[in-house]
Amino acid sequence: MINLWLKHQFKYLFPGYTNSPAHQIILHTIFRNRGLILVSFISDIMSALLEGFTLGALFLALRAMGGESLLTLPQWVAEFQPGIANLVQQDGRGMLIPLIGLAVFMQILRSALSYLNLVSVGYLSARVQPQMTHRVFGQILSFSIPCASRYKLGDLTSYVGGAAG
Repeated sequence: MINLWLKHQFKYLFPGYTNSPAHQIILHTIFRNRGLILVSFISDIMSALLEGFTLGALFLALRAMGGESLLTLPQWVAEFQPGIANLVQQDGRGMLIPLIGLAVFMQILRSALSYLNLVSVGYLSARVQPQMTHRVFGQILSFSIPCASRYKLGDLTSYVGGAAG
């Protein structure tokens, strides 16, 4: 049921989509490897977010090093939660080391997610290449003799070699 819905949405996401055999092969390959694609996508997004959070933590550490308060809260927050407001708005020098430690930790986590992304993309590539080669070979072997004889000698093997490499 979900695959049918996704196929229906695919036509709207990609307006040039047709029901050609090439599009069917690509769509089948995407659905067959959707877990690896999802892992790669999520790890890449998380890595980018951690990069931004690291820059934010370093910015706060620089403010703390200058002796400034880390954040300026609106008046209504200070009235609603005075304890949190005092903690955040006081001199930030005591937060310098924890903020730098947080930045380092986020960079280590970002690096691990980048590595996960590279591994998942490499594994995805290693899985998709044989699947596509198998599909191309199957398509060529399904040609009738008159259809296959229309190609020049070596064209079919060149197409397969292009698909395999």
